[in-house]
Amino acid sequence: MDLKKFAFQDSFVKAACLVLIVILSAFWGSLFEKVQASDSTASMNEKGPIAESELSPEPDLDPSQVDLNRDYALTPEEEEELERALKEREQDFVPTISLDEIQIESSESPTLSYSYDEENARYVYQLPNLATFYMTAPLGAMSNYAVSLEMGEDAYIADFAQDGTLYSDSDPNRDRLNQVFDLATYLEGGYDREKEEDMEAAIEAAVNQEEMLSLNAEDSGNYAFRLISETRNGMKNVVYDVYGSFQILTPKTPVAMSLMNAPFGYEFSEVRCNGRKLPISNPRWTYLEQDGEYTVLFKPIGGASLPDYDVSFVRDTTPPALYFTNPIEKNPVEGPVSYYLKDGTAGIRVYWNSQLLAEPIFTATATGRYVVVAYDRLGNESEYEFEIENKRGMPLWQYLVILVILIAAALLVIIFSHRSMRII
Repeated sequence: MDLKKFAFQDSFVKAACLVLIVILSAFWGSLFEKVQASDSTASMNEKGPIAESELSPEPDLDPSQVDLNRDYALTPEEEEELERALKEREQDFVPTISLDEIQIESSESPTLSYSYDEENARYVYQLPNLATFYMTAPLGAMSNYAVSLEMGEDAYIADFAQDGTLYSDSDPNRDRLNQVFDLATYLEGGYDREKEEDMEAAIEAAVNQEEMLSLNAEDSGNYAFRLISETRNGMKNVVYDVYGSFQILTPKTPVAMSLMNAPFGYEFSEVRCNGRKLPISNPRWTYLEQDGEYTVLFKPIGGASLPDYDVSFVRDTTPPALYFTNPIEKNPVEGPVSYYLKDGTAGIRVYWNSQLLAEPIFTATATGRYVVVAYDRLGNESEYEFEIENKRGMPLWQYLVILVILIAAALLVIIFSHRSMRII
């Protein structure tokens, strides 16, 4: 046998086997991929087609990027892992309604525009947010007639007082804001649809509370009020607080004021006391120095479209007098001391040794120092002082000396009586 030829044939067979092995390996790999693709297609046909964007998230997917309203195809293990991740990241969720979104902007005593409604004979005042209120007398005026206050749209009366006594404190805005802040703080722990619905219901209920929209004042006295107007823009609120006042008094009703201001939108035109014209201190205010019957005229500032206005009253700064049945000019005096008032509307306060008596007395009998204050409803006061001393008589030490002498005399009588008995 030719050895060279055999060696060549043997090498050729080995090379052919190696090529065949490579070809079979490539074919087997291709066949395996086709089988896997076929299995995947069968699985898709059973569950339905799934778009690439709808593939299940990996367990380490950021929960803030997950839309909880979508129907994801998650395995039980993936659902458990995602739920755990959500709990860990719950505090990272931003609530739909935050404290910044409900920030309240408040403005006290905003600039008012004003006009006069001749058809309804009332003054019209408008706030910067176009909310209005109406009065039958100028704002800040003294009036000889009843005064009506009426709210327009987007305004209500929050507080109202007469002569310092509060008659109304109906401020639904205050309660509503408290509810908003409480619920917003509650929401900070994480978003919750039920919490948001609770907030919306609470706000709606508070806003729909009954609000005081009108006021009719007929009795004499000083009136003060606070009205609120709120502009709502989603959760953004602008609240306007307007403070106002007026006074009702009959032409003969006495007052004790020394400074008088012109009503809002007016200035002084003329001031007369007992028919005599008096000088005006300032177009917007003037001093009153004399007692008597006053008539005051006002005119609109700068020729505004307001009617002229006037008011009449009596100024009385004379305090009530107290009359005594016996003179008290020389102190101390012997009691009792009696006194009385001639003004049936006046009253008194009595201080005895600097202590205010719970009930005033009109006859002082006990020794000590007295201060009696007579006052009227205008605040005018007069004060009287006197002191009642003990009635004059023998000093105490003299009584003691006499008592000692009497005791000594009694002892001497007893001693001499005993001696007389022994002699017998």
